Amino acid sequence: MKSLTSLLTKEALDYTSRQIAKRAGIIIQHPSGNGFEQLGIPFHYADPEDIHLNQPGIIVTPCKGNDRGKLLESASIGIDWIPPESYLPTNDRSIFDEPIPVLFWGNGRDGDLKFAELHSDGKLVINVDIIASAFFMLNRLEEPASSIQDDHGRFPASASLAFKQNFLDRPIIDEYGLILREWLKVTLLGWKPNPRTFSVQLSHDIDLIRYYKLNKATLRSIAGDVFKRRNLRQAWQKMGAMINPSRDPYYTAIQSLAKISLESGLGNDAFYFMMSHPSPLENDYDPQSPRITRCIKTLQEQGFEIGLHAGSRTFYDPKQLSIEKERMDSILGESNYGGRQHYLRFNVPTTWRNCEQVGLAYDSSMGYADHEGFRCGTCYPFRPFDVEQNREMKIIEVPLIVMDQTLRRYRKLSPDQAEERIMQLAKRCKRVGGTFTLLWHNSSLVGEWQTWEGTYRRVVKNLANMVQSA
Repeated sequence: MKSLTSLLTKEALDYTSRQIAKRAGIIIQHPSGNGFEQLGIPFHYADPEDIHLNQPGIIVTPCKGNDRGKLLESASIGIDWIPPESYLPTNDRSIFDEPIPVLFWGNGRDGDLKFAELHSDGKLVINVDIIASAFFMLNRLEEPASSIQDDHGRFPASASLAFKQNFLDRPIIDEYGLILREWLKVTLLGWKPNPRTFSVQLSHDIDLIRYYKLNKATLRSIAGDVFKRRNLRQAWQKMGAMINPSRDPYYTAIQSLAKISLESGLGNDAFYFMMSHPSPLENDYDPQSPRITRCIKTLQEQGFEIGLHAGSRTFYDPKQLSIEKERMDSILGESNYGGRQHYLRFNVPTTWRNCEQVGLAYDSSMGYADHEGFRCGTCYPFRPFDVEQNREMKIIEVPLIVMDQTLRRYRKLSPDQAEERIMQLAKRCKRVGGTFTLLWHNSSLVGEWQTWEGTYRRVVKNLANMVQSA
């Protein structure tokens, strides 16, 4: 396993420095620079003892070369958590009031040091290796090296460093950026950071739209609703859908999601439709049928975004992804849109490359199925870095923070517990001025999910209030 510092080529270092600079509130004017040029002071990623400045400057101390391997190879190694007085330059607790984890100390030092130190000559020394930490988390460097997979070939949250070290619910890289911002404010008196505005991205994977026909299977299903499940509402919906396919509860749920969003004042949801052929893991609807194309057109007219919900094979099969992308292009009459992988199946960095290759504008798959939280340590949209090809990628990643199925199926939370958890993570996003991305399937308003509709409505209303007060 290569060390983190050896992976940080000049291109990778500049890329990661820009990511940190953005999160510190620096406006990036030079896409190929390190992001700190606008401050008018030098920026160094080096041992402070090797740097001699005759003017104010920023020095980030690199971690030891083997720190990455040591951290990943032993789950028993704990990381340091330092209190606000050890990482903030002032006593202002309006930004943070809780301990923060340190992934990598500079030069392998320990928690005896403060996060940063401002020297009398104006030199700001960052003792936490925020560069290696950001590069490690944003580009998911622990995943390609792992052989752990779940039944769907996914890297699970339970195998991640963030889960094991209990910081999966923290946008740790964004928090590092804000801490750096506070240090820059006392280092460069008069400097004003560019403010970040909190936003919400509601998204919906359209996995299922059914065609109820008058046959034995449908009649058995209706009988089960009446006599076994005691769900008369669902039975009535299926009977209505036999007469009028547009009354299919999965189809009308799409309209309900749109209505809920419009009534809240958000109205910027993204609806991701499948373009794959039916299979055991795929949809059972024809995306090019008049009913579906009419649905898509109506959503567009209402101002919603339409994207691709790429099939289960596409995360490793660029040819299949290209076929599905072309189908969506033909329906939308354009090619500039994004999407999300079915079942959140993702292989780092292959799936990013595939999305980039077929021309997707962005991906929003980087969330765990088995646990909510910040898989990439951030809630800011960002471009990943391809370590093997030594370049910043064109594809934008919009991190997924919470999925409905995660809360109910994997975490076994009640509706009230799920609502509380969603709002906790949304507040963490708001604190760092990030984007809170929530996935709620159309199928999650149907059948056994019907009792969760009130939960979703309250969540959307509360999120809309958070945006308005931001």
